[in-house]
Order: sequence, then structure tokens, then C-alpha cells
Amino acid sequence: MKTKKEKEIFKNTFKMNETIFLIKEIQEEHQNNLKEEINKYEISYEQLKLLLAIKNNPKVNQKDLSEIYNINESSITRSIRKLEKNKYINRIPNHENQRKKDLILTQKSEETLNSLIKHENNWTNILKNILNSNEEKQLNTLLKKFNEDKTKQINKPKIKTEKILKKPVEKIFGQEYKIIKN
Repeated sequence: MKTKKEKEIFKNTFKMNETIFLIKEIQEEHQNNLKEEINKYEISYEQLKLLLAIKNNPKVNQKDLSEIYNINESSITRSIRKLEKNKYINRIPNHENQRKKDLILTQKSEETLNSLIKHENNWTNILKNILNSNEEKQLNTLLKKFNEDKTKQINKPKIKTEKILKKPVEKIFGQEYKIIKN
């Protein structure tokens, strides 16, 4: 938990708008609270996301998870192995393709997810009790407006990139790109 002085230093250093700063603080407190709860089950936030995807997508496989979260398959494989080792999931052969393994939740993961969902609902209720229903609607309306309009207002770079297979002009994260100026 940050001290009042630390918060003020951060806010002033980045010259943050108070609204943005307050949203950031609420989000950070929520994230820390959730991570503290997740750590009780000895899983990471990333593993929690995988468990939720498996819960909401019966018979999902590692390749599907890689596509859902846009994470490389080797990272998914490491997380899946750890979840399986800790008895959170089972891998079972796919009936249509024996080379693929479907991922299913265990009773342990179901109980863990139920507990984390309950914890998250408690957090939500605490926040909801601070505002009356009109204030909550007003806040949501304003945040939605901000979220939708921000992309229109943010300046985007004037350089477009086009993936090429020939001689590289620019290399970004190991991928070759040809720079095209407007």
C-alpha cells in the first residue's frame, strides 16, 4: 500500500489529471487485492485467466488458449503443466483428434474459482455501496464516454508498417518490417 506522500509524488511527477489518477488508484488497489487472494491458492493471475477461459470454453485446448489470449504456445504449455501438476486441470484426449488434448477443470479448480468469484463479488459490492444507483449510472456513463472517445483523441503515429518477407528495412522484436511513410 502506497503512503499518501508516495501517491502525491507519483501524481505530481507525471502531472496526472486527478480523474485519471483516481481511476488508476482504484484499479491498482483492486489488482493488489485480487493478487493477494489469488496467491493464497498458489496460482498466478495469468493462470487464473487460463482457468477462467477453460471454465467458459468446455473442451478448450492449448492452441485455443494461445489464440484467445494471443500468447505463444510455449508459455501456455508451461502454465498448463503447472496447473496440471497442482491438480487444477486434467488433460484428456480429444475424441475427434487423438493428438489434441482437451483441458478440463478439476474439483479443486472449481472450488478455487468459486471462492475467487465470491471474493470479486464482495469487492464489487463494497464499491457499489459507496454510490447510489443514480451515481453509479452517471459514473458508468462518463467512463464509457471517456473510453469510447479516447481512441479518437489519441494521436497515432504517422508511420504505417507492412510485413515483408524480403530484405529487412527495420527489425522490431525480431520481426522484419518495411516502413511506409504517408
